[in-house]
Amino acid sequence: MNSGIQKLNPELVVGGYVFWESNILLVLKKNEQQWVIPGGHIEYGETAERALAREVFEETGVRIKIKRFFKNTQLIASSRHLFCVDYICHPIKDNPGIILFPPSSEIQKAHWEKISKAVNSSRVAAHIKEGIKKALKMTFK
Repeated sequence: MNSGIQKLNPELVVGGYVFWESNILLVLKKNEQQWVIPGGHIEYGETAERALAREVFEETGVRIKIKRFFKNTQLIASSRHLFCVDYICHPIKDNPGIILFPPSSEIQKAHWEKISKAVNSSRVAAHIKEGIKKALKMTFK
């Protein structure tokens, strides 16, 4: 029986809190107003860790090493339900260099932001600012 209502399923995505010295890697996705962490969808047959490394590189040009699992989050909006698997990471190189610009078709900009500025910026999504604060507590315990 078809009631004419489209069934939407949750989307499984990954995100990386990528720290380098006193900076965090942020991206501004196309058609969005606030900066977020890099990440994206897990493809069929791909591990969450491999998906994260691929997504961060595609969006920013930065190669990462995953330090540890951080948290799971669900973001539910009127048209989307995202189940996010987030990790704490750092770049493989001591000096990750210049971010690709434009990094990908999905990203307007990507850059290293000072952590102290990111957690106080109205341009960074609230859930990302809270995540940065929590990740820092876990990282430096």
